[in-house]
Amino acid sequence: MPRSSHKSWLRFDTMVAILTIPIAIFLIIVELETPVANIPQTVGPAAMPIGVLILLMVNAIFLFIQSTSGKKGPVPSAEAASEVPPLPWVKKNRGIILVILGLVIYGLILVPVGFILATSFLIIYEARVLQPGRWIRNVVLGVGSSALVYFIFIKLLNVTLPAGILG
Repeated sequence: MPRSSHKSWLRFDTMVAILTIPIAIFLIIVELETPVANIPQTVGPAAMPIGVLILLMVNAIFLFIQSTSGKKGPVPSAEAASEVPPLPWVKKNRGIILVILGLVIYGLILVPVGFILATSFLIIYEARVLQPGRWIRNVVLGVGSSALVYFIFIKLLNVTLPAGILG
């Protein structure tokens, strides 16, 4: 049975896509009008939230196009859903869960431990989760890239990052 075109506008994903864009625009305006601290930085503190909001708007546009085009993936039947053991998504998405857990821990330890050590640990951990068994390469890339990014932000961009226990 074909759907009428006006019902595709009333779907949840379509409404989320429609409402996301003006909300994101409003938040960008708020961010641009927020007073800026008098700290000399090449990249201001508004760059990250505005970039994330722009990406959110792009995703909302894609969601809108997908939800109104009528192209949907297969919907699992009730019989297939009843045969699934409890919490199969944990085993299926173990890597994703471990990556998110690593990012949460990184957010908690970034300031007290410092950027270089916390980022090194994060890169080594994430590489261990995604590509186990390459310890030497992971350690060299983790420590080297975090130190390089730290010094680029400090010296070239004049952005302060937490030094932590390295002081």
